[in-house]
Amino acid sequence: MTGNHLPGSMADMGQPRFNNGHMGAGLGFGLGFAVVLDPALAQTQGSTGEYYWTGLANTQFWIDPSEELIVIQMAQLIPSSLLPLRRELRSLVSQALVD
Repeated sequence: MTGNHLPGSMADMGQPRFNNGHMGAGLGFGLGFAVVLDPALAQTQGSTGEYYWTGLANTQFWIDPSEELIVIQMAQLIPSSLLPLRRELRSLVSQALVD
């Protein structure tokens, strides 16, 4: 489920149907969610092999097996662009990780 099931990245599949600045570069798709293939290309603070998805009302989850991390955010904010909650949560979680 967590492996990439595309022949390349999402960017190789053409115009993505969701809003992201990197146009699918560095991301694959598993069985129901995005899979990070290259964090630098995907412009994420996550790890290779992380998988995630975001929802309409500012919900998200991500699972990072290499960090042994699971994050679930539930919010009800439409449009979700009103506040950068997703980005802020990821930044705060990354800062809190201790090796």
